[in-house]
Amino acid sequence: MSKIILPESFLDQLLVKLNEQIDSGEVIISNRYSSSFSSLRKGIQHFIIKNKQVYSSFYAEYMHKEFPSLSILQRAFNRKRPFGATKRTANLLTLYLTDGKLDWVDFQKAKLETTANQKSEFTQSVKSTNGDFLKSFLEKFPTYTKGRIEGGLLPIFSDNDPLLPEFPPPPFYKPSFPATPTVKLKIANWDNIWLKDESHNPTGTHKDRMAWEVTIQAVHNHWKEISLISSGGAASAIQHLFNLYGVATKLKVLMDVHTEQGIVKSLEKMGCKVFLHDLRDKMLLSSEIKKLTENHEGVDITYRSTLDGNNMIYYDWLSYEILNFEPDYCIIPFGTGDLFINLLNIVEKEVNTDSLKLQNGDPRFDSNISQIKNCHFIGVRATNEGTKMDKLYAAYLPTLDHYKQKLKRLTLTGAIGEKSEIHEIRNDAGLLEALQIAAHNSIETEPSGIAGIAWLLGNELSLNHDAKILIVNTGKVKYPLPL
Repeated sequence: MSKIILPESFLDQLLVKLNEQIDSGEVIISNRYSSSFSSLRKGIQHFIIKNKQVYSSFYAEYMHKEFPSLSILQRAFNRKRPFGATKRTANLLTLYLTDGKLDWVDFQKAKLETTANQKSEFTQSVKSTNGDFLKSFLEKFPTYTKGRIEGGLLPIFSDNDPLLPEFPPPPFYKPSFPATPTVKLKIANWDNIWLKDESHNPTGTHKDRMAWEVTIQAVHNHWKEISLISSGGAASAIQHLFNLYGVATKLKVLMDVHTEQGIVKSLEKMGCKVFLHDLRDKMLLSSEIKKLTENHEGVDITYRSTLDGNNMIYYDWLSYEILNFEPDYCIIPFGTGDLFINLLNIVEKEVNTDSLKLQNGDPRFDSNISQIKNCHFIGVRATNEGTKMDKLYAAYLPTLDHYKQKLKRLTLTGAIGEKSEIHEIRNDAGLLEALQIAAHNSIETEPSGIAGIAWLLGNELSLNHDAKILIVNTGKVKYPLPL
């Protein structure tokens, strides 16, 4: 029987409900040191008894063995193996939360409809009031103005305060640190495999983090046009935020002639101007990209050095989220290499801070530096042009040798584990099984996003099965994106 992976946010809602019952005297907790699950169990049991005629099957099981057991609740929220909740348990928890109004399926539908309606209202407000809505929001919630506000419209928190994160950006999303969950994977013969799941980002991939930095720069610098080579992920992420915040910058996207028409149409519907070109012909200079996209008054941001010359900004928050997990191995899809090199640069920065005994370290870093120096960082890159992991294949990647040299230097100096490498996958062996594992664990992804699992399956004989392994899922774009 397939299990449902219940998010931590759902548990938070249940505990809020429980506290309301305790405050009103409806549920009595005699031992104030009781665990959250033990207390939650009492709240749910009270609900079952109160509604025993309506939910007779739950009541019968309660009378038989005091359902739900602590084990059932702990498994539902991945505190005890086997992980996950049955549909029946998920239904009971949802009925308890909503006072019997909704089961799990209806609860999810209602949440999606509410989110969609809220985003639609926000977007229409931005478009119809020319930014007055955002100004009004900032006046009501002054904490969002702490740090800086670019262009007078974009609410941004501190650059590095973990208590005031800037992503995912308000008011359309609730900023948090970490911004995406890390979940334990169920893989046969492995007990300590974890997934950093970037599919939870607004448009479904890690590119949303980069898109926020681009949006800030576009507003701050009053850019009229931006050009970008994209397979779809980066372009959709940027245009999504442009639409939400009413950014007037025109996004001009250069795509390969073999790109699926559905992706092209989706980007055009969002507002992108798409140009097609054979990207296998040669490596294009920024000047050529601007010419091909008819960009006469703007910039090209295809190459990261335009906006993030030190390779430190695009994915800095994500990098700290990864490092704070303290893995023994960290396996990351390597397309352009942006995320991989950003992470290594953050590692180098923290190692230097520690060795020089500097007092002004980054407050986002909450990890043991010795553990980080022993972690092996694996970048997974595809070298076969026909691979299904198409976003990990690049006909031209001029920075690759530089990245490899940096990796070698960090390894030799002991800044990272000696097994760190950019691993080149020459075929799609293990990919089908990796996708099946992702589906079994209810993970939204695509071949490129889940390449880390494919690498793991192909190298399991050389790995310690007791090691704490973190795999980064870069996600899958949520097409279509009509905003």
